[in-house]
Amino acid sequence: MMLDLLISPGVDLKTDNPDMYQVAPYDFIITPEHCQRGGRLWAGVHIPPSTRPGSLPIPAEKLANPHLNPLAGDLNIFLNHGTKLVIVSGQWDILHPDILVFVDNAEKARVQLTYIEGEHQFHCFPVAVGVSPESRQAAELINRQVKANGES
Repeated sequence: MMLDLLISPGVDLKTDNPDMYQVAPYDFIITPEHCQRGGRLWAGVHIPPSTRPGSLPIPAEKLANPHLNPLAGDLNIFLNHGTKLVIVSGQWDILHPDILVFVDNAEKARVQLTYIEGEHQFHCFPVAVGVSPESRQAAELINRQVKANGES
């Protein structure tokens, strides 16, 4: 069995989920504009200076490419390769709404999945081990999952 660990992953290249604006006031790490800029740059879209990144379309072929846009992918690939996912997301991460969609899709596809959600936690909170008890607890939980489910 293979194990993939995803911590606060970007899973939707479009970065247009309206719920991210509800979370934005609580996310002190990244902004919707930062994610929109990153998504477009990842897709190879040129962003002229002083242009709002969210106003620039991403070509359909890029949005359909699961290597660029995981939500466009067929999640059966995880089943076919015996891959288990461990996904970690903080509720106060603007990527969290898209991660919830991805987790729901993975559960519907019956992908082996452990989902760790940090209540009132920020983007990549488990890697900030010294910042809060929640960060340390998440890192310990991830460590236990890796040990319990990793390759033998």
